[in-house]
Amino acid sequence: MKTTGLQGTKRPSRLCHLALILTIVLPAVSAAQPEPLPFFLASTDDSVYILAVGMPRGTEGFMVYRKGPADKEFLPRTPFPVAPVIDPDRARFMLGEDYSWVLRTLRVEDAFDIVQRLRSDPGASATLSFASLRVARVAGRLFIDDSVQAGTSYTYRVDFLDYDGSVRKSASRRITVHDRRPPAPERIKVTAGDGRVKISWEYPPYRGDPNDITIGFNIYRRTRDGEFQKINRVLALRQEDLKYRTDINVENNATYTYHVRAVDFIGRESEPSVFASATPKDITPPSFPEGLDAISKEGAILLTWRMNLELDLSHYDVYRSLDMQGEYEKINASPIAGDHPSYLDTTVYAGPTYFYQVKAVDTSGNESEFSNIITAFPLDTTPPSPPVRLAGTTVEQNVLLRWEAPADRDLKGYYVYRKKPGETDFMRLTGTVLPKGELQYEDRGFTGKGLWGGKDYVYGVSSVDNSFNESAITTITITVPDLEPPTPPVGSNARGNRDGSILVYWQPSMSLDVAAYRVYREPPDGSAPIFESDKKTFEFVDSSAVPGTTYSYRVSAVDNYGNESEKTPATEVTARDLDAPPPPGRVSAVVVKDGIRVTWEDVEEHDLRGYNVYRMDIPNGVAEKINDEPIRATVFLDTGGSAGQYYRVTTLDTSGNENHMSRAVEAVTSKTK
Repeated sequence: MKTTGLQGTKRPSRLCHLALILTIVLPAVSAAQPEPLPFFLASTDDSVYILAVGMPRGTEGFMVYRKGPADKEFLPRTPFPVAPVIDPDRARFMLGEDYSWVLRTLRVEDAFDIVQRLRSDPGASATLSFASLRVARVAGRLFIDDSVQAGTSYTYRVDFLDYDGSVRKSASRRITVHDRRPPAPERIKVTAGDGRVKISWEYPPYRGDPNDITIGFNIYRRTRDGEFQKINRVLALRQEDLKYRTDINVENNATYTYHVRAVDFIGRESEPSVFASATPKDITPPSFPEGLDAISKEGAILLTWRMNLELDLSHYDVYRSLDMQGEYEKINASPIAGDHPSYLDTTVYAGPTYFYQVKAVDTSGNESEFSNIITAFPLDTTPPSPPVRLAGTTVEQNVLLRWEAPADRDLKGYYVYRKKPGETDFMRLTGTVLPKGELQYEDRGFTGKGLWGGKDYVYGVSSVDNSFNESAITTITITVPDLEPPTPPVGSNARGNRDGSILVYWQPSMSLDVAAYRVYREPPDGSAPIFESDKKTFEFVDSSAVPGTTYSYRVSAVDNYGNESEKTPATEVTARDLDAPPPPGRVSAVVVKDGIRVTWEDVEEHDLRGYNVYRMDIPNGVAEKINDEPIRATVFLDTGGSAGQYYRVTTLDTSGNENHMSRAVEAVTSKTK
């Protein structure tokens, strides 16, 4: 027979399994590496992953700095410290499909407990961060640098900070960016058993190499000439004392081929190991059928039970007796197919009470124990009429169903169902029969927090009589509105460019239904976006910024249904260019009645603030600025000047850049000039 799953001979908790990572990967094993590594590095062709595992106690976050080939010093890569998530709702969203196993591993009840445990238990936080990059993000241990180039070497420095921002510890490592996958396992061996195959392999032990970041293995299997498929739901962790797993998801008398791949902490797999094959043999009977139930029919009794999960199941046999403690006789003339767990007994008549049991038989002829005993007698089998006038409304993201009762006198109540459009089978929402006096039902979703917004759901309501006969299902389709905005971008920042424009950039929102991003600016009022990007664009160059003006930028996310998130915190930046305007031409100084009249040609420059006039006693002497404010005209009268003195005119822009390159000219009378 066949059972399902993949197991080893030991059964510690998942956290115990994961804790072994720290005993394998973190400690050094040679005199050259006396301390645990504070952080690990891994790279693909376009990203570098930094996983902080050996944080000093009291660390509140860390900053990442990088020095590339052209850099003279380390440059910051994190605009603010990487820190643990403190919002339980955000943590739950970020964990995604890992949320359930993290709950089980930490043995906690909700997202609030997860956040507290990850902040208070560094060992559990580091351990689970190795097993899941989602956990590493929530725990504030992961930073991904996606601004690297393949083949380039970088040195990273990580500063671990305490609560007031002081550096508690600093460490650095160098890495060359390329997609290096772990080496494949060696000497794979498979051993067949009864309904199981043991797969073992060898792998080099950890020797303290910081580039050895293999944390576990995936096991792949195929039958005959089919394709290989991964059979372990949870990573087989790298443990020196447990380098095998047992595959119990097999059929006896079938041949299976296996290979094993090593996996590093960012999820990359090695090339496959060599292939090995085995054929298990069946000597174990199937489990007994469960959930045997009976439905009375007119002149017949319908028996049903839950289908056995063994893949080598052949058929069922039904046994009947008129005495619970008496002898049971097999009554099915031919085997009952294994995928049809039901039997209609038409050899009964009204009056006696019948007792039934069922056995399962596998393809090797092994018989199970008897199922539970069920009693039945033939009665009414006519179903009631279905409910009428089924209607539904939405209340926020809940669905409220209402209907009217049929006129059947033996009505007991109702079952309520739900499925998504296109699905074949309904899921029953009511565990027991809803009393016949209750003509409405509110669906609050699986967790009681509402249904997914923007989705269509098909609801069905059926009637049930006192004999538990069920009517046809009356259906209705309800669209649940999406009222929940996406999460805002993880963070945004802005910086000025040399040409006076401003680059605004942000990290993406963690919501899966983001369709666009909006950039807001003040001034003017910031109520309307100045730019809207698609979901794959994470920066914007504001070319309309006026140099010398301080702007405040914020970014929001918009989902497919038009819901807009909160804006990121404002980032202030002043637009400045670094180039001085050109000097004025044709500068002249002429003695007039009231002093010296200085004139020049106007300079065409979009950010020109004005002109300054300087006076000197000799051409290269000490220059004295003689105007109080920048001059917008192209003429200036110096009432304190005299013939023989020299003048120079400079240009000044709104960013404070001043050009002193104009030629000094001597003040002369108009006749001399």
